[in-house]
Amino acid sequence: LLCFLLQANHIHPEESKHVKAEAFDKHILTHAQKVQLNMESEDSNETDINSRGIFKRGFKTGRLWNKHTVPYEIDSSLDTQMARDVINQAIQVFAKLTCMQWKPHTTTLETELGHKSYVNFYSGR
Repeated sequence: LLCFLLQANHIHPEESKHVKAEAFDKHILTHAQKVQLNMESEDSNETDINSRGIFKRGFKTGRLWNKHTVPYEIDSSLDTQMARDVINQAIQVFAKLTCMQWKPHTTTLETELGHKSYVNFYSGR
């Protein structure tokens, strides 16, 4: 029975947070990065993008963070202070080097920004 219960937890792995996150993880790669990842040859056309204008793991140039504010949430699955510190340090570096300001996700912030989207940091274990 215990063996069955353990297997039952993994009946639909496509429903896991990790798999769902991969589907939405998009940012634009440079030609050099695509060459390094064997996605393009060195002499390929840099404008070779899909019909929606994005590559896997690429941000589409657009309007999601149009107020230069990125709401975020650190999930309780990240239960060590060290993990939280690493994320907070990365947020500080990103905020320092870009025009984006990272703010903890709240319903008040959703109202201010006019959308409910936010970045969720969670443990992939």
